[in-house]
Amino acid sequence: MREELIGHMTRAALAQGYRLFCIGELGHLVPELLATPWIKGASDADKLISTMADAIGIGPSDVHVLPDGNYGRVGYILSYPPEQFVVSVMPRYATFRIAMSSDLAAN
Repeated sequence: MREELIGHMTRAALAQGYRLFCIGELGHLVPELLATPWIKGASDADKLISTMADAIGIGPSDVHVLPDGNYGRVGYILSYPPEQFVVSVMPRYATFRIAMSSDLAAN
């Protein structure tokens, strides 16, 4: 069933301009998926996740936003009991962090 759900989410991601990759092991208790923009006109993260949720038949109450991730990623948990998927969505545009001299001294 897990592979079938990932197939539905993969097709939904493609329809929104993203590629979906498994960044953990598919056999893990909660698989980690990475959505990366694949075309210039890729939709925003919320639209992507909404489309993926619709594709596997879950509603907004089954989608949970995670705290801000590294490098501008936005994380979500999609719950399809008994399955759960962690999806990290890469930003559509490059994000930069400018280190101040005080930041460099602290490291």
